[in-house]
Amino acid sequence: QFDVNTISVVLVTQKFIPLLTAAAAKVGGDQLSVSRSAVITISSILGSIGENTLGSTYIQTLAYRMSKTAVNQFTKTFAIDLKDDHILAVNFCPGWVQTDMGGQKAESTVEQSTSELVASFAKLGNEHNGGYYKRDLTPHLF
Repeated sequence: QFDVNTISVVLVTQKFIPLLTAAAAKVGGDQLSVSRSAVITISSILGSIGENTLGSTYIQTLAYRMSKTAVNQFTKTFAIDLKDDHILAVNFCPGWVQTDMGGQKAESTVEQSTSELVASFAKLGNEHNGGYYKRDLTPHLF
């Protein structure tokens, strides 16, 4: 769980920092946006400490919960560390989606979820930096 959900996110993002910084430097001002330079990580409601009311018994995913919580911390920390470089960092939960993990009874299709996510990405700005959001841009508890 940690190799895929956490460590790979950190390593890939670190490798892209020079490109992200260069892209952000090409635009004047302090405005953050996906069109300037951004890192958007995908988490899960299971990564929320504040919304954890079921413990690890819910679909037996303690390691998954922990790996997504680590992604949340990474994104928040990254947002603070690189704010002066004008790189936006935001964390999203796509919701319960019809995938191999989510199953066919999930509330939305991949197409529905990604469509909402992309629409939300276009609305991101300074006030969202370091945040954790549902796919419709409603805030999640960390």
